[in-house]
Order: sequence, then structure tokens, then C-alpha cells
Amino acid sequence: MNPGLLRHLLLNQVIPRYLAHTGSLLLHASAVSFPNGSTVAFVGKSGMGKSTLASYCYSQGAQIIDDDCILFRVENSQLKITGGVPTIRLYSDSLDALGYNPQDFTHYADSTEKLQMCLPVGDTSGPDPRVLDSVFLLASPSELASRGETVHIELASGTAAMMSIMGSAFSLDPSDPDSMARIFSQAAQLLNEGQGLKVNHLYYPRDHAELPFVLRALLNNSGG
Repeated sequence: MNPGLLRHLLLNQVIPRYLAHTGSLLLHASAVSFPNGSTVAFVGKSGMGKSTLASYCYSQGAQIIDDDCILFRVENSQLKITGGVPTIRLYSDSLDALGYNPQDFTHYADSTEKLQMCLPVGDTSGPDPRVLDSVFLLASPSELASRGETVHIELASGTAAMMSIMGSAFSLDPSDPDSMARIFSQAAQLLNEGQGLKVNHLYYPRDHAELPFVLRALLNNSGG
């Protein structure tokens, strides 16, 4: 087996599902810390632009926490997150549009056309947990169509936040009712006990040229 594929499966699939099975809450999400000190996470279905958005923030000075898998936990009434794999994974069109050097990226799995770049020490948060300030739920194409072509952030309802967390959670067996009940309880705890956490919908056209405006909106929303 391709060593890159084996590493990807182990770190991004096997270990997260094992940790989820043992009681941890891990989400398919990307997260970054901005130079202003705020930390945000992007949650959405596959293909909604989590990695592209996190990678663009990184290219503009943010620190990557992870671009695919985030561990969430409540500690002393604060919601803290930890990343795992210090990489960026992008499709070739995003790689070119964001100005990355293609020579820094490698093809790591036959199951995806995404290319991967390992990040240097210091560009990621490492094992140290960060206090999460905001979660942005990335809109689907159908939701975007109903919102027009402008960048827009609005407060998400508790129901929308719960549904997004449930739908993004790693699980060893999604059909197991006990596992789903545990994830539901953990999601409720995050939303109820994470002091100061803001959960917002993020609507923006899936156009790389719009990313500077998205970043400005994110920074304005997070106090930067």
C-alpha cells in the first residue's frame, strides 16, 4: 500500500473513529487561529470549501489547527479544540488560485484528486488546545442560491448548530443508537457550556476571488 495513503487512512480515518468510539467528539472540520488571537472552525459537508477557506486564511497569516479533523471538548466552561495532522489538502484549481507552489504538494491517495502539503513546525498549533471563539457553518449550493452573491454571516439557530455537529461527527458505527445518543449529548454540552461561543452561518460565492472579502468578514466578526 502507498505509504502516503496508509498514513492518511490511519491519521484521518482510523484514529478519529477509534477516539470517537471511546467517547471523544471529533468533527470533520477545519480550524485556524488568526493573528488577532481568535480561533474559528469551519463545519460543512465534504466539498463545501472547508480546506480551501482554511488554506486561504493560512496564506494570509493565520495558523492552521487542522484542515479536516478537530477534537472538541469542554474544559472549565470553555470549548477547546485540538488538531491532528499538520497538512493542507487542496484540489489543483484551489492550489493555483491561492498561489501555492505545486512542487510543495504531493498526490497522497488514489481515492481523491486532492494534493497534500505537510506544514512546517510553527505554522500549526501542534498538540496544544485552543479556546474556540466561533464556529462557521458553510452553506450548501442550494442555500447559497437563495442568498444571492454576497458574503453574508448570520447567527445560526440552536437546531442548525446541532444538526451540523451531528452530521459532521466521526463515528465508528453511525447506525448505532447509543453512539448517536452520545454525540447528541456531547453536541448539546458544547453549545450549552461553551461560554462565549458563537455559531454562525457563512454564506459566500464559491469563487476564489471572493476569499479576501470572506476573510475580512471573518475578522470583523471575530473582533479583528
